Amino acid sequence: MSKRYGTELSVSEFAAIMGMSRQTLIYYDRIGLFPPARIDPDTGYRYYDRRQIGRMSFIQTLAGLGVPLAEIREEVAEICPDRMEGLLRRQRASIRKEIERLRRSEAMVSFRLEQLRRSRDEEPGTVVLIHEDEPAPLFVSGPLSCGKDPLPDRVIVDFYAEAERRGIPFGYPMGCLVSGEDIAAGRTDRVSRLLLPLGSDDGANACRPAGDFLVLRERTDCGGTPAAYARLLDEAAARGLRPAGDAVEEYELDEVTCADPSDFLCRIALPVEA
Repeated sequence: MSKRYGTELSVSEFAAIMGMSRQTLIYYDRIGLFPPARIDPDTGYRYYDRRQIGRMSFIQTLAGLGVPLAEIREEVAEICPDRMEGLLRRQRASIRKEIERLRRSEAMVSFRLEQLRRSRDEEPGTVVLIHEDEPAPLFVSGPLSCGKDPLPDRVIVDFYAEAERRGIPFGYPMGCLVSGEDIAAGRTDRVSRLLLPLGSDDGANACRPAGDFLVLRERTDCGGTPAAYARLLDEAAARGLRPAGDAVEEYELDEVTCADPSDFLCRIALPVEA
């Protein structure tokens, strides 16, 4: 009869300690990544030593960071202090890069949550005068001269591709700038630049300036805003104000948050001055 040593752990026991399945542990043995401390010659049962817990924890960490199992196997098979130092430095750089990606994603999610809050708290269809104390970061495209409805597909694709190159996470609602010149000429159906309003300065290449704005929220998709601009301009004239730059359009509710385009909510901020 085979003898079970007191410090040994069965496959099930070791797997439970490590929070993994028996099948994964057996697979790691079969590919030569993590063999057991001993295999019983009579029963073929695998047994593990408590001193293997640290190595398995490290393997799990590397696998969780996306390091291929073949690369992990190569590293742990020939491990030494110098090799471990190089591995740890590479993984620290990878972890820091992932932390930065998650931080940017968190900023995007927080921005979306704030938009959803505003869409519920503020009634659409009412023009309000607000003062913005701080500039707001934006990522904007190069100059454009095209209609909103429809925007050329290639323009949109190129814009998102450049945002990705800057590390801006997908999820921010796309909007646009309507130039002060187009507003004055009554061409508010045209776009001067595409934009993404951002939740942080990361990736920003422009900003919405601080100052006074007439703001109107309308349930409309892109291209349905000329009537909204007419209302804003009428309200500006009634208050003794005049437009003072490019208007910022952003969608607080869009295809990410609404299944029906009729529920989209566009926020137009027109800078004004006395």
